Amino acid sequence: MEHKTIHLGPEVQRRCVVTADGTIMTEQQFGPNKSRLVPYIIEMQLLDLIERHGLKRKTVGKRLTTSDASYRTREIRHDTLKSCFKTLHELGYQIKLVTNLRDTHIQRLVDYWIALEQKPVTIVNKLSVLRVFSTWIGKPGLVKDNVHYIKDEQLRRVEYAATEDKSWSAKAIDKDGLIGAITKEDKYVGMQLRLMGAFGLRDKEAMLFQPYVCVSLDETSIEIHRGTKGGRVRSIPIETEEQRQTIEDAKAMCRNRKGSVIDPEFVAGEDGLIKARNRFYYICRKHGITKRTLGVTAYGLRHQRLNDIYEEVAREKSSVRGGDPSNSPNPELIQAAKEKATQIAGHNRTSVTSAYFGKD
Repeated sequence: MEHKTIHLGPEVQRRCVVTADGTIMTEQQFGPNKSRLVPYIIEMQLLDLIERHGLKRKTVGKRLTTSDASYRTREIRHDTLKSCFKTLHELGYQIKLVTNLRDTHIQRLVDYWIALEQKPVTIVNKLSVLRVFSTWIGKPGLVKDNVHYIKDEQLRRVEYAATEDKSWSAKAIDKDGLIGAITKEDKYVGMQLRLMGAFGLRDKEAMLFQPYVCVSLDETSIEIHRGTKGGRVRSIPIETEEQRQTIEDAKAMCRNRKGSVIDPEFVAGEDGLIKARNRFYYICRKHGITKRTLGVTAYGLRHQRLNDIYEEVAREKSSVRGGDPSNSPNPELIQAAKEKATQIAGHNRTSVTSAYFGKD
């Protein structure tokens, strides 16, 4: 079946099913599949809203700017919103228009998530998505502060600090050997993993890395500006032989001085990046780079590099590697380690790095 947008009133727009012969099927005509019409209409409305509101707004000082939300952000928003309306439908709320979402629905969802014993961070993240969504449907302020829905202070407390070392080295994985095997199958994915390991890049940053463009004129640092979180540009010093060799090998892969380390087959447009990302994670899964198989993810390379930087600067291990920073004789070195790792990781606050190093 196809779907088509029709107007059901002067201010209401929603989707109905259009059969192959062009017949519009309303709720009364949906026959034995009538129970599936409401979820279908909701799904079509959500897809339409996400397509039209693909821009996220951010404030830089007093200046309001816009930037494209990443593919992953749009994917998370879609899945979260679809799940929310599906849950409400199962709880007996027959919402046919997403614009009919009310505060009582939000409270019911939160109560349901708490009953399922979902983690506080999961609930807070879902509320954040709903908060953005409320502006899309012309109801800013619909989703109130977390304290309005979550009365228990313990449930509102979100813990971001890592409790284990997510590095590949923590699982005794031969980084060079595994990436070498991947490179033989796909040299582009292999290079992307090498960049993540050498510089602590995110996956998207590694895919969009342009070795000729990003390396400084004196070849002492690289500037990361494509694929960054929140559009934050950052400089990362080139300090090791592994980093220098990785850059040289990356240059050798490029067809021209503006080239990136994405397979040329995938370079055109946003869809190309999506295909490159799918290819990246397909190859990772094939070689066991998953929590279920080897106990690590590709992001473990980023964790490993940042923890290594911490140890180099602090001259002692981080919490997740068995250290005890709270009793360190050199607290100034601990702070310096956090600051350097924060800058290299592309974050603004040193407190965020607890997600890599654990609690102080």
